[in-house]
This record gives sequence, C-alpha cells and structure tokens, in this order.
Amino acid sequence: MGAGLARRYSRLGFRVLQGKLESLKIRIDGTGEILAVKGPLVLAWSVAEEDGARLLDVRLSRPIEGEGDIEIEAQAALGVFPAKLTPPRFSPIGAIRHSGYLRVANDGAVRLEVAAKKGLMQLSPAQFPWAKQDENLRQAFVYRFPSADYDYEVAADQVLPEVGVTEVTVHELAETDRRITTDLELDIREAPLREWSVAVPADFAVAGVEGAGVADYSVATDAVDGIRELKILFGQALVGRQLITVKLEKNLAAAAGDWVLPVLGHPGAKSSRGYVGVVVTAGYRAVPGALKGLVETPVDYFPKKQQGLQQAFRIREIDWSATMKVEALGQSIQADVFHLYSLKEGAVTGSVLVNYFVVGAPASQWRIRVPESLGNVEVIGQNIGRDWRREGDTLVIPLARPLLGSGTVLVTFEQPMSARGGDLSPGEVRPLDVQSERGHIQVVSPLQVKYDITRSEGSVLKLDASELPAEYRLLSSAPTLAAWQYTASDVVIGMKVDWYQPGETEDQVVDFAKLTSRVSRDGQVVTDARFFVKTRGRSVLELSLPQGELWESKVAGQTVNPRRDGDKSLVPLPAKADPNEPVEVVLRYGVKGVSARSPRLAAPVLHAPTVIGEWKVSGDEGRQLVPRGGLRPVKPVLTETGLEWIVARARMGALAILLVALVGWVLQRIRGLRIPGVLLMILAGAASCWLAWQALHERRVNIATLEYTAPVVPADKQVVLELGNIPGWQAMISVWGVLLALAGVALMIYALWTRKQRVLSVTGGLALVGLGVLAQRFGAVVFFGGLGAMLLLGKGLPGLAGLFRKSATPVAATALLFLASADWSKGAEVMPAESMLHTWRIQDGRLTGEIDVEARSKADERVLLLTSPAVLTGFTGEGWRVVKAARGDAEAYFL
Repeated sequence: MGAGLARRYSRLGFRVLQGKLESLKIRIDGTGEILAVKGPLVLAWSVAEEDGARLLDVRLSRPIEGEGDIEIEAQAALGVFPAKLTPPRFSPIGAIRHSGYLRVANDGAVRLEVAAKKGLMQLSPAQFPWAKQDENLRQAFVYRFPSADYDYEVAADQVLPEVGVTEVTVHELAETDRRITTDLELDIREAPLREWSVAVPADFAVAGVEGAGVADYSVATDAVDGIRELKILFGQALVGRQLITVKLEKNLAAAAGDWVLPVLGHPGAKSSRGYVGVVVTAGYRAVPGALKGLVETPVDYFPKKQQGLQQAFRIREIDWSATMKVEALGQSIQADVFHLYSLKEGAVTGSVLVNYFVVGAPASQWRIRVPESLGNVEVIGQNIGRDWRREGDTLVIPLARPLLGSGTVLVTFEQPMSARGGDLSPGEVRPLDVQSERGHIQVVSPLQVKYDITRSEGSVLKLDASELPAEYRLLSSAPTLAAWQYTASDVVIGMKVDWYQPGETEDQVVDFAKLTSRVSRDGQVVTDARFFVKTRGRSVLELSLPQGELWESKVAGQTVNPRRDGDKSLVPLPAKADPNEPVEVVLRYGVKGVSARSPRLAAPVLHAPTVIGEWKVSGDEGRQLVPRGGLRPVKPVLTETGLEWIVARARMGALAILLVALVGWVLQRIRGLRIPGVLLMILAGAASCWLAWQALHERRVNIATLEYTAPVVPADKQVVLELGNIPGWQAMISVWGVLLALAGVALMIYALWTRKQRVLSVTGGLALVGLGVLAQRFGAVVFFGGLGAMLLLGKGLPGLAGLFRKSATPVAATALLFLASADWSKGAEVMPAESMLHTWRIQDGRLTGEIDVEARSKADERVLLLTSPAVLTGFTGEGWRVVKAARGDAEAYFL
C-alpha cells in the first residue's frame, strides 16, 4: 500500500491430480484491475463478467500435467487519507482445495491497519514464503488462509516524518566578507523525507549546499522579515541520519564595533540543538556581548576543529540571539635584513633580503626606502604581485592578502660606478614602518678590489666573513671584502672603492721544463733540454742558448730547424686548436768548458715564464760534482761530516761517552775506586766503538747526480749553476779540519818536547785533532773508532790486567764483560709493531713464510721480527735494517 495506490502481486500454483488442465478460470473478488498475467504456459488472458462476478480467463499454450504456476499483477486506487480498501482476491474455479499466504505491507509514509478479517491466521513476517532478499518494509502483516472462503479490509492513513536537527554553525568575520558555515545533522523518523527547508538571512547569498543525498536546492525570491526560505531537495526519500553542509556569504569588510550573529531557522524541526562558533580574522578580537539562549563553552570542546576560533557557545533555546563586540588589535612589525653588495667593473649589484614578522593586526603592504639613484629595481617575495610602485625614494609593495606572521621580500637593484672607482654606502635600503630592525651587511667581489672604509657610525659591528650566519654565507661564492652586523636603523657605512689595473694573461707559458746535463773531466757540458709549451697566438718559441752549439732540435717528435734572430733562436711550433694542450720541444746543445775544476752551467733563457723547472747534472766516473754558489740541490750530495752526524743522530750518546770517560779517568786516580773507574773506561770505549759502527752503516752516501728545481722562473731570466768538478777523494777532505788536526799534533809534539804543562797541552792537542777529524766527511767513524780504541787499549784493558794479574780466570771474565758491554745498545727497548701479516706454507717437510710488517719507530728503536729456530733468508724495506742479537738464551732477528 503506497500513497494513492495499492498494488497486489499474486502467485498461483496448480497441482493436477488426474488428467489435464486445458485452461484456467479465476474469480475476482474486491475492487481493482488486472495489470498483467505472467507465466511460462500463459498464452493469453482476458477479464469477463458472468452472473454479476468478474472472471479471469487464462488460456494456456499447452495443458498442465502435474504442476504449474502463474503470476497476477493488479492495482486499486486509494482515496483521500484516511482511506479503507477491500483489495482484490483471486479464487480458482473448479479447484478441490485452495489455500495460501497473504502479506499486507506499506510503501512510504503510510500507516496500515488490517480489519474485518475472516478465515485468516496471522503469522510472523519471516514465515512469508515469497519474501525478497532486498526488501526493507517498515510495516508488514502476514496471514495464512486454509480455504478460499476468507475476507479482509485494509485501513490506510498518511504518516508525517519527525525530524530532529543538530547543527554546528561557524560565523566567520573575514577581511572582506562575512561567512556562515553550518553542518546540519537531520535525524528523520516515522516517514521518509524528500525535501527540507532552512530559514536563512535575506542579505546572505547561498554559496553551496553539500550532502550525500542532496540533489538540488532553491532559494525563495521574496524575503519576509529579513528571512528567506532555502529549500533543499533530496534525490530520493531519505530516512535516518543525514548530513548536510550549508555555506552562506556576505560582502562586508571587517570593522570594529557590534556584530549581531544571524540565526538559521528550521521550521519543520521537531527539536533543534547544537553549537555556535565565532571566527575572527587576524588583527581583530571578538568579545561576547548580549547573549540569549546560548551558553558559553571552551573553544577546545567545540565539535568542529576550526583555525582562528575565538568564541564557542552551546545552543540552549531555539530562539537564540547573540551580539559580538569586535575590537581592532594593534600592529607590531620586526624586520631582519641582509644586504649583499657585489662589486663588478662599472656597476654594483645589490640584493636586500627582508624577513618580516608581524604581530597583532595583519599587514597589507610593505614600505621600503630605496634611494632614487638605484636603478633596475626588482621585487620578489611571498604574496607579492606586479603592482608594486616607487614613490620618490619609497618603494610601496601591496600584498595580495593581509599577512600575519612571517613574510619575505627580496629587492634587487644596480648602482652605477665609474671604472676608476667611487664611493659606496652599503645598507641604504631600509624597511619603513617597522618597530625594530636588525641585520647583516656583506660586500663581495669576484675581482681584486682596493677599498677603504671611510665611515662606520651607529650600532654596527664589523665581522669576519666566517662569523656571518650560515644561511647568508651560502648566497654568494665570491670572496668577501667586508661584513657588518647592526642592531638598529641608525647605521651609516661608507666605502671608497678603487680598481686595480687589470693584468693581461700570458700568451705563452712553459708548463714544464726538464734539463739533463753531463759534465766531463775537462769541463765540457752536454745538455738535453725538454720543454712542454702551451701557446696561444704565437707560432714560435723564443729562447737564447748559452755560448755553445745547438746539436739537435725536435718539436712534437719531429726534427725542426730553428731560425736565428740576433742572439735569439726561434723554434717553430705547430698550431693547436686547444691552447691548453702542451707541445713538447726537445733541444740538445754542447758548451765548451772554461775551467775543468769549476764549470759554470747556464740554462737556456726562455722568453716565456716557466711554471715548474727541473735540472739534473751528472759527472764522469771517478769525479764528484760539488755545488757552489747560491743554488742548492734538492738532496745533499756529499756524506755528512762527523759534526753533522753527531748533531743529527748521537748528540746525547757522544756527550754521555765523554762524561763516562771523564768520570772513569778521575776514579782511576782515587785509591779504592780503581775498579769502578776501569769498568767505566771500558764501558765508554765499548760505547764509542758501537757509535763508530752505527756511523758506518747509518749515513748518507755521495750522490753522483745533482738535482735542482725551480717552481716558477720569470721570462728572460737565466738560471746559472756553479759547480766544483773534483775527484771523489778530494771531496771528502775538509781543509780547515786538516789544519785543526795539524795544529793539534803540533801542540802535542811541543808539549812532549818542552815538558811544560803536558796534561793541558796534550788534552788541547787531542781536542784539536778530534775536531779536525770530525770536520771531515766520514769523520764520525774515524773519531768514535779511534776514541774507543784509545779508551779500551790505552786505559781500560791495561787497568783491568793490572787488577787481575794473578788469576787468568778473572782476565777471561773481564774479556767476556768487555764483549758484553760492547753490545750495550742491543739491549734497547723493543717496540711493538703496528701490524704483522703472516703467510706460512708447508712444503717438502719445511715451513716457509712471508711477513709484511708495518711499524712506526724512531732511530735506534727495535722491533722483534723472528726468534730461534727460524732463519731469515731475505729482507726488503726502506728505512730499516736487520740486526741479529741475543734474546734470552737464544738469538733473534730485530728490525
């Protein structure tokens, strides 16, 4: 049963017990009309009236044998509610038994009641056998009839829906308009709802209506008492909980004063409740005024999270009202400024980055002071368009929308400057209408600039470039000339800028020069010169050779003939597309020697600067080249003198030996202390012999080849070497050392001859002889060897023999003690190695292996390598030597 119409759906099932059923005749009782007869055997149907009763005649396509069924659809009109109806009933004619089920249900906002029942038994709705799975009936009555003698009547009445409204309304005071956003929750009961009406203020426009079931909406054109009706149309009849969002807008700029909150009405609501929130734009504050039917609640308890929510209320009465007092807040702007000036030829490029922070009322524009002398001004920033303008020395920058909080503006400009320099005043661009200003100033230039700071006034502090904030240092990669930090706007800085004269790049440079010379016994010199030349725009290499003959010249591996231009030689160079690609030039020339013992070597004079130069000089076999003059080779050529060896390697050892020998000599002259004195003399002699052995093995050797380097040689500058070409033995002798030794020998002969002050004279003579020996190359070996022999043979062993002359055993013990003390330094501390990598193999019954050692030690320190019974068969290592010494009762190898 629906609104204005009752539909009947019947399914008749037949069972033929005997014979065949050719056709069907069904009596129709009650009001209504037949709409359709369906079934697999139905061929045609018709309704006829016989004897005052309506009969449904159904013709079959073939007779029914066994079982069959048909479906009949009928309908009957309902009158005005409330209405009563006797629905149509179908009774097959000629049936032995007729029974079945009946269901009466409503469709829509209709309430049913089944009355005047006859021959019906009521059942549970779930027991109806013809129920569909997707049926959702609000009211249903199910009956069972055992025979065709049954009757009933249906009373129908219309049902109105009951709607409860829960609203969450937000009133927003924006910068340029007023907005109302309400979320409506409709709780529809009793009957479905197809439309809903909301009373909205007449001066507000509907911006949108959203919801899952909303199909459309319409607003009444006529307003009554300032209220218009907003009708919301649903796509279908809705029931239950429904959510709808309504948005209203009104163009009205924000201003201080009283603000009366509009009220949204719900005429068809049975009950209404909810919340009201107030949102005010930045720069304003809303304070509750007169309230009626509202209860103020904390904003944290407001059901809808809304940014900028200042007030929240709970609706207590449907007819509520509220007035807000809007107050304008004060404005405070702080500015953090970074000035970056880049000096280039003829112009100064500037960039000023201003970081604003606005508190209180929002800012609608920025004002920046820019001197009129600055040109090509550009402005970039957040919320900024192209409508900025210059009014004299003031730059006015309107904002697309008012800003509260942080904002950034970048102003770029150019300031002309003469090529000869000029005056610069960094920091002239300043933000206006700000309560506080601070910032940094940085002046950079990719060129070499000569500048002076002429003025520095106000709250300003000069900084180093590394003291600038990291985010500012990243803005420029050019070198910093000066940097400042200021804390107030009363800052005045002046700079005087002068440009250096620009230099010119070299059109030709010798990237690398390598000379190799050989000096013969008679002083003649043969030199091989190799140059790697980089050239741009020049086709020859100009050079001046020393007095001699040019034997050979090659360029890039090809033999060429240089041309002569006065005293210059012009070597042709091939053309190169890339000027940074070097060209190899090889020259060989010979020079006759003026002096065989003091040759003078001169390099070719190049008319192009040389970046790196290398010169190696070697002599004939049996000859030693000794450097003279100002230039010194990279490595020392001759072995050390005795004094040099002691200073470098044995300063404390030599001093200790002399002190021990002096103490032993003094103790030998004191009765009762001769044995310690003898032992000290033997110890000093053994240590001296050990130092002589070390000086023999740890020393520089004479180098036959001299190496010189010159990092940068200017153009047209000649490099000259002065050498000594002498025999090898002569290079080892020091003349002043020989004279000292002869003077010492003469002093000792004089003392022995005259017998005057023999002790003092002999001691002085020995000291002069020692100094003369130490002044010679290889002198440390002779000095310490002679000193050890003198101490042992002259003082130590004779004294020991005199003490133990009666027993041979003590003499043997003394000899063993001497031998043990001779190796005193082998007991030095053994240092651990940093790492040792062992690799061992067993092959043919023998264990062989390799050890990679990494260690860090000082001179004379030892590292344990192998112990007995291992035998060392080979060793390779720079800066190390292998020593075999006793370790406990066995022998071991030390590094």
